[in-house]
Amino acid sequence: MRVQLPPLAGKRWKYLVGDAQIKIIKTPDMKLYVEHYHPLTYIRSISHDITDLAEKDHHIALTWTPKEMILYVDGEPVAKIANEIEALAHI
Repeated sequence: MRVQLPPLAGKRWKYLVGDAQIKIIKTPDMKLYVEHYHPLTYIRSISHDITDLAEKDHHIALTWTPKEMILYVDGEPVAKIANEIEALAHI
């Protein structure tokens, strides 16, 4: 399922990793949105509510394969999505 990215309010970061593009958005209401684009998997989005995190530095990581994407906060997986195309192929 694709997550709708929020409007322009909030902090935004953009990274290039090889052929992948990653956009990270933290909204004022403490939602974290990550959009991953790669030519082989197209656009995938994932989100997580971070209102429970204290106002200090945290480690945010994203791992991805053609079949799934996982978002980590402080080393713990907090959100995971499977590639919809792969999931539909197994139905």
